[in-house]
Amino acid sequence: MGRQVYELLRELSLRDDLQGKYRFILYSNNPLRDDPLFDHPLFVRRPVGMKSVFGSWAPSSFSLHYYVLLPLRLWWDSSRDGVRAIYYPNYMLPIIHPPHVASLVMLTDDIFRESRNPALAFRYRIAYRIFGTFWAKRFARRIMAISHASAGALTRLGVAPSRIVVNEMGIVPPEATSYQLQATSCDFLFIGQAFPRRHLKETLEAFEHLAQERAGLTFRFIGRDKYPEPVIAELISDINRRLDREAVTSAEYVPQEELSRAYRSARTLVYVSDTEGFGMPPLEALAHGTVPVVADTPVNREIYGNDAVFVPTPITGEGIGNAMRRSLADASARERILSAGPGIVARYSWKAHADRFVRIMDSLTA
Repeated sequence: MGRQVYELLRELSLRDDLQGKYRFILYSNNPLRDDPLFDHPLFVRRPVGMKSVFGSWAPSSFSLHYYVLLPLRLWWDSSRDGVRAIYYPNYMLPIIHPPHVASLVMLTDDIFRESRNPALAFRYRIAYRIFGTFWAKRFARRIMAISHASAGALTRLGVAPSRIVVNEMGIVPPEATSYQLQATSCDFLFIGQAFPRRHLKETLEAFEHLAQERAGLTFRFIGRDKYPEPVIAELISDINRRLDREAVTSAEYVPQEELSRAYRSARTLVYVSDTEGFGMPPLEALAHGTVPVVADTPVNREIYGNDAVFVPTPITGEGIGNAMRRSLADASARERILSAGPGIVARYSWKAHADRFVRIMDSLTA
């Protein structure tokens, strides 16, 4: 989410036509990091967290910032500075948001599922239910969906189609991509937060079976274990012990340059999720010339058509393993997918995302 907002702001800063027409106030819980982008004349930094309002002695609280201090500041800024619209990118609309300020809330259908997922911490479930799937669903001026498949799902969940606008996500393409195999540092890669719906546990178990069939296979995980009870680190240790080698490696975070190298040097990215509003890692992998393995869901068919390796639904460990095997063994499918990559990636740019965002804001503030 932070990356999506950053790329949106970066593209907005490149549009000279916005100067004098719009001013974007960047509300934040804590002061924003030092970055020349935030000093652009189009933007105004405005931290409204506990520490910013009451002093460094105050406790830091996202809840008080988001549900109380931010909407109260909006009431003030709408009368003093003429704030006319606000974008909430994290699925939730504060109840005391001023109704005369047009609200745009990004909402995805998977949030409806997560709000009732017993595996998710109760505080997140209750926040999603109150401020997202109830309040934002009913009272946001516009709901921003990030794929047409997600927009259709939101309609089925009761959001009026007239309130939904589709603004697909974008990616930053690598500077030079051949869409051919690069020097391989791992066979399989998983990037992202490992929520249970993304089936990393089953993916690792499937990998172990493949590694027993074919010596030397490797797997790399970059992200955090988001299972209710952490299981990934122990599972990786057990797999490496049983295979008697360091077949699986992991890191919670790597810098952007290393992330790009990880994409480029993997043969296959595995990102098999029950539900996603969009799903960035498979598309970023394809941009770097890496074959994506994804679930056979409407959003993935919308993005890739037939040009990915699909895991049938309902998702099983066996289905994941078979798709992983095909992603390495089927040379003709790999060539077809990588050849289609540039055309797929070209449809999803941050410039197009920012252009659509401006049109949405134009309609909200007309």
